[in-house]
This record gives sequence, C-alpha cells and structure tokens, in this order.
Amino acid sequence: MRESDAQPRREDAPATVLPKGADLSASSALPALVRVLLDNMAEGVSLSTEEGEICYANAALERMFDCKPGELVGQHVSAYKADAANQNPWIGAPVLAELKSKGAWTGERLNRRKDGDTFVTSSRISAVEIDGKTFWLCVQEDVTVRHQLEQTERQHQTRLSLAIEAGHLAVWELDLVTDEIAGSPQLNRVLGFPEDATPTAAEIRSRYYPGELTRLVRRARAARRRGERFEEEFRYLRPDGATRWLWLRAEAVVDDDGSPLRAIGVITDVTERKEAEIRRRALVELPDRFRELDDPADLAFAAAETLGRTLNVSRVGYGTVDPAAETITIERDWNAPGIRSLAGVLQFRDYGSYIEDLKRGETVVFDDAEKDPRTSATADALKAISAQAVVNMPVSEREGLVALLYLNHAEARVWTPGELALIREVADRTRAAIARREAEDRLHELNATLEARVEERTEELRQAQEALLQSQKMEAMGQLVAGLAHDFNNLLGAVVGAFELIRRRSEKPEEVVRFAEAGLQAAERGSKLTSQLLAFSRSQRIQVQPVIVCDVIEALRSLLERSLGPMIALQFRLNPDPVPVLSDPTQIEMMILNLAINARDAMPQGGTLTISTQIQEIDNDTELADGRYVEICVTDTGTGMDEETQRRAMEPFFTTKSIGKGTGLGLAQVYGSARQTGGTVRIDSRPGEGTAVRVLLACTDRPETTAPDEAKLEPSAISGPATVLLVDDDYDLRSVVASSLRTDGHSVFEARNGEEALALIETARPDAVLLDFAMPGMNGAELAEELGKRRPGLPMVFASGYADTDAIRAAVGADVPILRKPFRMEELRRELGRALAQQLAADMAK
Repeated sequence: MRESDAQPRREDAPATVLPKGADLSASSALPALVRVLLDNMAEGVSLSTEEGEICYANAALERMFDCKPGELVGQHVSAYKADAANQNPWIGAPVLAELKSKGAWTGERLNRRKDGDTFVTSSRISAVEIDGKTFWLCVQEDVTVRHQLEQTERQHQTRLSLAIEAGHLAVWELDLVTDEIAGSPQLNRVLGFPEDATPTAAEIRSRYYPGELTRLVRRARAARRRGERFEEEFRYLRPDGATRWLWLRAEAVVDDDGSPLRAIGVITDVTERKEAEIRRRALVELPDRFRELDDPADLAFAAAETLGRTLNVSRVGYGTVDPAAETITIERDWNAPGIRSLAGVLQFRDYGSYIEDLKRGETVVFDDAEKDPRTSATADALKAISAQAVVNMPVSEREGLVALLYLNHAEARVWTPGELALIREVADRTRAAIARREAEDRLHELNATLEARVEERTEELRQAQEALLQSQKMEAMGQLVAGLAHDFNNLLGAVVGAFELIRRRSEKPEEVVRFAEAGLQAAERGSKLTSQLLAFSRSQRIQVQPVIVCDVIEALRSLLERSLGPMIALQFRLNPDPVPVLSDPTQIEMMILNLAINARDAMPQGGTLTISTQIQEIDNDTELADGRYVEICVTDTGTGMDEETQRRAMEPFFTTKSIGKGTGLGLAQVYGSARQTGGTVRIDSRPGEGTAVRVLLACTDRPETTAPDEAKLEPSAISGPATVLLVDDDYDLRSVVASSLRTDGHSVFEARNGEEALALIETARPDAVLLDFAMPGMNGAELAEELGKRRPGLPMVFASGYADTDAIRAAVGADVPILRKPFRMEELRRELGRALAQQLAADMAK
C-alpha cells in the first residue's frame, strides 16, 4: 500500500501503548517495565488492533522505517509495505488466514521506507488479548544484508557451475579415511563411465596407464611437502579402450594435527591439446634426426622410433610389399621392450583379409583384431605377434602398392584422429626425406659434370629470356605486316612510277624535277615508316625521361591508321593541356601499339578504337603512390572479357588467341613497362560490351627533353676538295653516294668490305671515312678500331640502317656521328663537314 493510502492518525488517539479501552493497572510496574524493554530492543516491535491500526511502535521500528517518534502510531500496518495496495489491502490474505487459524505467523515481508528504498524483514506476528480485545503483536528484524549475501552466494554458485560445465571440468572429493569418492555429473563423462554408474576410487585407479599412478602419488607427496597446490597431466585408459590424457588439480583438507582428511579438486580431458603438443614435438624432433642420417634405411628406422616412442605403441616399421605375392618384406623395425621383431617375410593372408584394402590404397585401422570383421578369424595370430591393434598405411607409386608403414600394439586400443594425423604426417615427411636423399645421391654421381651443366643451362636460360623479351615485339611486328604491306606497295609504286616517268621524259627538265620530287616524298614516307618499325623492334635499355604522352601518340597516328585497317574507326581524345610523365618514349610507343593491336583483334567484324588521355589524382591507392598520373585509356567496342580472363590477362604467356596467333606477352609487357616507372595497368571489361585498358603513368615536374630540330641545324660545308674512303657492301647505294660526292668535287675510293678498305688505307690516304656498320665479315666497329690503329685521329662517319644506335655508340664511341639510312645528301655533306672541321680544329690546337 502506498503511503498516501495509509489511514491518517486520529487527533484523539493517545500516544500510549494501548488504545482506548485498554486498561492496565496504574499501580502495577509492569507497563513501565514493558515500555522500557520494548523501547530498547534491537528488533522493531509494533502493536496493532485487529483492524490493523498501529497502537504502538518502538524506536527500533521507527528507525527501520525512517519515521519520526510517534509517526507510525495511528497508521495502518500496510502503510509501508512494498506490495501493491490492490493486491494486499491489509497484510496479505495468507497471513491473515494463518493468524486467524493459528493465532501466529512467521515469515519474511518486503517493506518500503519513506524515501522509497525497499528492504526485507523477518517478522513474527502473534495475537494477544487485552481487556477482551484481540491485538496483533509484531516483532520484525531487517534481513536485507543477509538476503543480499545469500543471493550473491547463489549467483556465485551458478556462475561456478556454468564455468565448470563450459570448461568440461569434473569436480570430485575423495575421503582419504574411507576411500570413498564423490563427484559432479561430469566426472563419469570424463572418466568414461556410464552416467548412472557409481565407480569406486579403486576402479578409477585401476584405469590409470601403467606407471602413471605411482608417478602421480610421488609427485603429490612432493607438492605437499613443498606446500604447493598439486596439478599434473597423466594418461588414462577408459573402459571403452581409448587412451586419454587427463589434467588433475587437487588440494588436501587436513585436521588439527596436519593429517590429510580429504582431497578435493577438478579433473578434465586435455587429450586434443596434449596430442597436438606431442605431435609438434615429434615433428620438430624428426628433421633434427634426419639431418644426421644419410642412408634411406636409417631414415625409415628413425621415423619408426620417433612414432613408437611418441605414441607408446609396441612396434613400428616399414616393409616392402609384393602385391602379386601378397607378402611384406621387413628388414628392420622398432620394437618396445619385450616385443620381438617381425624382420623377414610375412604373408598378409595369415593375418586377415585387409590386403584387399591396402591394394586399393586405403589405410587399414582396427582397434581390436577380435572385433574387426577382416581379422576376427585370425585374431589369435595377430595377438601372437603383439598386433591386436594395428595401423597399416600404404605407400603407393605409379605402379601401385610398393611399401607399408605399420604400427602394432599388443593390446586393444583406440587410435585417435590426432594419432592418425601424426602417423600420416610422419609418413609423408619420411617419404620426402628418403626421396631427397636418393636424389642427392644421384646428384653426387653427376658432380663431375655439374658445373659445366649449370653453366650451359644458365646460358640457355639467358638466351631464352632474351628471346622472350623480343618475342612479344616480333609478335606485334608480325601482326603489323599485313596492315603495312598495302602501304609499302603504294610507296614503292609511287617511287617506281616517278623514276619511270623521269626515264621517259628526260628531255623535259621541269617534269623530271616534279616527278623526282614526288618519288623523293614517297621514299621519305617509307623511310619514316621503317624508322618507326625499327625503333619499335629494337632491343635497348630503358631511358626514363620526361615525356609528353600526347606527342608520342600523335607521332604514331599515321602508323596506327595504316596498321589497324579500314574496318577500324580510330578516334583520339587527347588532353589539350598535357603534362610530362617519367617514362621511356619507345616503351610508350610499344604500349600504344600493343594495346591497339589487341583491340583490333577483339573486333574481328570491325568497330571503334578510342585513345584518350587525362590527368588523374590518385590518393590512398594500394598499388600507387599518392600524386598525379596521366591516364592513357585505349577503349574498343569488341567482344570484351569475362572475370577469369581479366584476372589472368596480364600473366605472361596467357592468351585467348589460337596457337600461332600470339605469345601472350602483350599485356604482360605493357604492365611490366608501367610498373618499372611507378605506374600500373587496369582493365574494365564485360563480355559483349568491349574493353577499356587504362595505363597510369606518374607525372613529373621536370621539363620535357626536346631533341634538336634537324631542319634548323646549320650545315657544315667541306672547305675544299677532300679524299673520302667509302665502305659499304651495297653496290647501288655505294655508287649513288660516290657519284654525289664526286659531283661536289671530292675524290672517292670505294671498298665493298673491311678487307678492301684496309688494303686502300695506305695508298688512298683519305681525309675521312664513310662506312657502313652492318657488313659481312668485319663489321663497321671492328673496321673502325683497326683504322684507328693505323691512322689515329682519322675522321669517321657511320651510315647504318641498324635500329639500335646505342649499340653502335657502345662499340665505336659516344661522339661518333651516325647517319640513319636512308639519308639525304645534304645530311651526308653536313656530317662529313663537321667531322673534318673538328679534326682540323684538333690539329691546329696541337
């Protein structure tokens, strides 16, 4: 009942122990004595009418309900009960009923103080007669703290029970005087007894693995002497035959004299952890033993001994199997003390029918030969050789079953999954170690020729690597040929036609000049085209420098248009405000050509190929450093790729093209080139929706490297007639060049090769030498070296169609002038003039 529901105190109610009508003799000392006793009691005491109005409340009760002196008198007894008023109009129907029937009630009630806090009291209510009226005398004690302690204890016990259950712990108590044992329900599960069984302490001790009980007793006594808590792991044989590892923890309860009365503790199954630990230890030990041994037979025995001691079995060994004869030949096995060896030849059929399983490559495992249907009829024979429990693990090669790893135990035992896993692991490692030793023996036999073989193989690998690097370029070149053949025919047609007209109309000088100019322009277009192809196909080191990507793409425009053919519409969307990137210009050309050719092949029925560039800001990318990148995007409207093809597209040698149509190095080389300079390649594609390949190259703040404009170079005329030694194996070219030089007034000596040039050097006494690089026999570099020995300081100019000028400069020097074939006569005059002028300046400085 709420405090507001309590009956108000009547103004005429006297503040006495008894209500109106109650009469105790005024001359008697009893009321005063009672009043003193009640006011000094620790328990709260109240007296109320039969209707529940409080007539008296002692000081302890007023303190209990946090009320002022006299405040409770006149209120109803339900005023400070915590129960709802509608549920308990007075002090509770059961309480009232018991009071009326028995005249007394004892129990606990939940109360509420004035500030709203609740507390529990233990109450004793009894009926008393005063002047013929019935009153209720109530004595209350605050038991809230005791309740809280009891609740905390119950919660602690609940948590403890849950923890024990979750940890698979079994609690036990052993009376050391009567040898009686008691335990929690988990004890039987851990020890392997039925749930309704009551095993004795003696029965449990009989299941300890041999020697374990003695060891545990000795360790327990030592721990007690040291005053330490005893805990230990031990092996235990369950009634079902399974060997388990248990962990035991115990404490002793002693009497006043220090003699132990009881032992209490917990026990749990730690087999899985222990087997894993044993397995790790065995697998660490095994390689150490293998390192000390060379003979394969010794390796096998070491593995057998490790398994035998680790798993505590009777016997472990390897044997060679003859499946046709159904025999096993054993040379050596490991045996526990008291177990005899099986060395010799045994017939499988003498011990059961499991040879059929071994032939199929199946591992044979049985815990008890008497219970396995394959061995029940021959169980006595197996027990006679200490093999009642067996693991037979076959070793198979291409020809089938060849050997057997076997484990025997003299008594029935359960082979656990952890033990079988360890056996398989040791078998695999032993087989690998033996194979490695045999391979090492074969290698030792080849030691005499090993160095030569390694050098030979290294050279083969180097050559193969170089061939691979060039093969992708050759693939691209091969695919370009078909598109270029038509353009070359057109170029040659223009040249041939021009010269034909010149020959027929030699009497008309103005037409000869016009036709000669047309032929010259056609030849120059062909020269530019071949220069691009040679630059693309040459092998050279990467020269990273600032490059404007858009300029490189623009320079390739005509080559791409000719290469892709009329069925491909080529579009360019280049950034109007390009910035330089750090890369190799030739590699960028190769990237564009590779991607364009791949795109063309993906559009066999024709389509649109778009090449675009833009600036990308990269931030928090897993592959790229933060910063600005130029994105080259080559997009086609072709067949597209599925997820698997996209995932493998940049793997070397992966290709979806038919045999002979590609090496699979195209995208791999594009990716490799981009990664060399800190960039990357990404592919967006879906089947039937085309492909977009995006190449990201890092931007740079370094200015672009620009080559000098050949057209702006001032020509260096040759001052006066000079004597020139011309060396070239091509007759037509040699004749044209010689005629041009003679027309300019120079003396020219011609040589077809290096030998002829050396024969002329002393008689001709040339002022300069013009020589080809690629010639049969002695090449230009070798000839230049020999000429330098005979005529030190002789000016030389190379003329070559060889693509890799770096290779020429490496052979003859970085300052040597080189003319790329085909060249104009003005270029020849300029380079010869420079060479002669430099030599003249050097002579004058001496």
